[in-house]
Amino acid sequence: MQVSWRKSDLTLWSMKRLSHWIEAARSDTPVLRANLISVNHALFHWMERLGLWQPMPEVNHYLCGYCDSGAHSVYRTVDGESVAYCPENGEIPVPETALSRVSFNEKRLLEVLAEAACVSPDIRYYGGGKVVQLGWTTGPKGARLICGYAQGLGDSQTSESMLQVLRTEFPTGPGLILTPSSVACSGILPHKHRLVQLHTVLSIEGDSLRFDVTTISRQFGSSRSSGRGPGRPSSQETSFEIWDRERHSQSWPQHQLDQAHHILALWPANGGVPPAPGTLKNQIRDFEDGRRPVRPCTKL
Repeated sequence: MQVSWRKSDLTLWSMKRLSHWIEAARSDTPVLRANLISVNHALFHWMERLGLWQPMPEVNHYLCGYCDSGAHSVYRTVDGESVAYCPENGEIPVPETALSRVSFNEKRLLEVLAEAACVSPDIRYYGGGKVVQLGWTTGPKGARLICGYAQGLGDSQTSESMLQVLRTEFPTGPGLILTPSSVACSGILPHKHRLVQLHTVLSIEGDSLRFDVTTISRQFGSSRSSGRGPGRPSSQETSFEIWDRERHSQSWPQHQLDQAHHILALWPANGGVPPAPGTLKNQIRDFEDGRRPVRPCTKL
């Protein structure tokens, strides 16, 4: 099936996909460009333009699809083309996308976040990099808020390490800690810091990120501004998160009802009561049509 990409493609699902890639990527682990492009080529090229992917040495072996000999060494012809020699078929053209690799540029990510979120960028590392200070931003009524960053918080040990750094080393708040981690709203952290997921306060705008000051103002405003307190995401939000994460995996079923059962099999223990398969099937149809759920937790 041929997919056509529109301008809205970089605002519909991409902030969550960006968070997922950031959370999974490692600066010392090369990835084939072709693999990332196949998942979301618009987002990949956007990140590449911002310098979030850095080039790595090319692959020097190519897995042959014509014989049982496995991978063959890649070399350049006198015309500059990349080829591999197959014992059964001779020289096989190798596309450049099959050789080109990139790795995630963590340092550049921090710069991009600081430029988007902070009035006064000032990147500093605490606790061996477990929490990074990005700088200072503006909250309600012009209040000065410190802005930080942490990731890997789905792991309980990493999360506890972050809390320890906030208690003992990181500048006192009020402030916000941005994270790409898929974690439930968890209230106020030590020293009046708040944990904020990237996709709730940042959006893609051209070749940059836009910081949603209004959302931050709500979160640091009076508790009377919202009738709801902290809580876990709705079941529809949990469904969307699993769907968005799994729909590009090799094990993703073809039919929507099977997809619903696939999501239910991955339902988190703290995710509340899951929807019935038929309800979830209708939600999947909405997700595919571009109708995403609104996060019920607007105040951390």
